[in-house]
Amino acid sequence: MKTSSLFRLIASGAFLLVLSVGCKKNAATPNTCETASRRAEEYTAAVQTWAADPTNRTKCQAALKAANDFISAADNCSTIPQADINAARQSLSGFNCQ
Repeated sequence: MKTSSLFRLIASGAFLLVLSVGCKKNAATPNTCETASRRAEEYTAAVQTWAADPTNRTKCQAALKAANDFISAADNCSTIPQADINAARQSLSGFNCQ
């Protein structure tokens, strides 16, 4: 139960950040936003892989790493609101794969 709840929370946060990256691109957006967008895609793929086998610790760790990589990239993108980045970090704080 805890895993599925946290999974939904993380997925929701990622969805909101993906929307922020996708909806606010313009000619002035630096490549860091493109990196965040790629990391979001990688994160989505990792979460989908983990969701297919939620008891697999290795897949959980890969999803968690992808989430942190995404958040780090998003932190360098000026079009993503800092509040969204902080919310994503908060959703991951204290989470570990068991």
